[in-house]
Amino acid sequence: MTATAGILLLCTAGLGSAHSAEAAVTAAPAPGSAPLYVSDYTAGKVLRLPADGGSQTEVPATGLTRPTGMTLDAAGNLYIADTGDNRVVRVPADGGPQTDVPTTDLNRPIGLALDRAGDLFIADSFNDRVVEVPADGGSQRTVPTTGLLHPSGLALDAADNLYVADFSNDRVVEVPADGSGQTTVPAVGLSQPTGLAFDTRGALYIADSGNDRVVKLPARGRRQVTVPTTGLRGPQGLTLDGARNLFVADFGNDRVIEVPADGRRQTTVPFTGLSTPAGVAVPPSPAPPTNVRAAPGFGRATVSFAGSVSPSVSRYTVTAIDLTRSSHGVRTAPGRDTRITVTGLTPGDTYRFTVTATNAAGATSRASARSEAVTILPAARRIATRLRAEPATAVQHLRPPVLRVKGLSATLTRADGVPVTGRTVSFTNTARTRKLCSAVTDRKGVARCDATVRDRTRGAGGLAADLRCHGYLATFAGTAAYRPSKDTAPVRFEHRR
Repeated sequence: MTATAGILLLCTAGLGSAHSAEAAVTAAPAPGSAPLYVSDYTAGKVLRLPADGGSQTEVPATGLTRPTGMTLDAAGNLYIADTGDNRVVRVPADGGPQTDVPTTDLNRPIGLALDRAGDLFIADSFNDRVVEVPADGGSQRTVPTTGLLHPSGLALDAADNLYVADFSNDRVVEVPADGSGQTTVPAVGLSQPTGLAFDTRGALYIADSGNDRVVKLPARGRRQVTVPTTGLRGPQGLTLDGARNLFVADFGNDRVIEVPADGRRQTTVPFTGLSTPAGVAVPPSPAPPTNVRAAPGFGRATVSFAGSVSPSVSRYTVTAIDLTRSSHGVRTAPGRDTRITVTGLTPGDTYRFTVTATNAAGATSRASARSEAVTILPAARRIATRLRAEPATAVQHLRPPVLRVKGLSATLTRADGVPVTGRTVSFTNTARTRKLCSAVTDRKGVARCDATVRDRTRGAGGLAADLRCHGYLATFAGTAAYRPSKDTAPVRFEHRR
């Protein structure tokens, strides 16, 4: 009996670890794609690796016995086939209590799949059937299939046609969504197929467990190929992220491997402490945004786009690609709306922009099509200003201890002497540690105010000594049109009162 058959027959013998001779090369899932989940069959738990490559955590599911298949919705709710307990459990994304999916008479459930309406399909293996649990709370029904013997993995294509790994019949069958008759998928040489998965291009992947391999059936009827892997032993669950990287639960080698979409060699995903992993899953990736447009500004660009049509999208990320100087790399800006401003761009350089969508489950879409190229405007030339402060007077009152500063005044003009009106001037001590007051320039460019400082934390006495020695500072912070300026003036003290 193979290790794969051990899952279906739920034997306790013959499930010990058997490690491949291949040296493990650790690699996290592709950054920004999706978190990765794996069910640890022997340990009775589910582990999770975040999309950013951080440390694994254990999913807070309780009472599991030999978990196998899993699936997630866009909101991040996780469904687990609790095979040894003949049930399916739901672990909410919001941290709420785990619940049992309302099913009847399951016997060794394994494969799970969710369609676009949220209906859950379950491979009820030892009842030789597939059941559907409607999302609207309706009664469980049996999917019309014929001749199944220990069905295992399930998958749905983009049109919600159901595919079933018919384990003991060495085949995969398709059950069309339109209710027409079941057909056998034209895969050749299968032996005990288990996991199934579709990529974003419509290709079907099959874990051919009896042959220790994974095969791929490209869309549009092209010829079957064997996925380039090494050292597999009884592969089980399969899943693909939004970038079409393939993940395989290598049951007999106590590991999960990743086969990159770009043709690089397989690596071992850095889960620790696995014992006979049976299922792998990632959340569904949202559709990318569309119609990306960019409006250039001074050292920035405002990017607008049509949002993703997928549910539960929680944020967008704009990426700016510098076409003029690729050495500058890229800049990104996150946001929740469909209009996001990217700052820190190089004036005079030409950029294109892409946008990704991330859903509540943590899965990120492919990048959108690039925007039209735009050139970032140079920073606007600001007008020089001049600030002229006038002497002020002060009186220090001892009872109560109060410092009154009168006649704080400064005139703001352009370099050619034209008054600058309606701008705020701040008055502080010269060290800028204590604000006195602020005022807006009038039609002659004059800002003036008086200040009253009560003896509190720093003490009016200390401030009085500071002003007596150093005077005060008038500051204009500048605007997009005007450069900043400042000036100091003395403070003359009257007799104490």
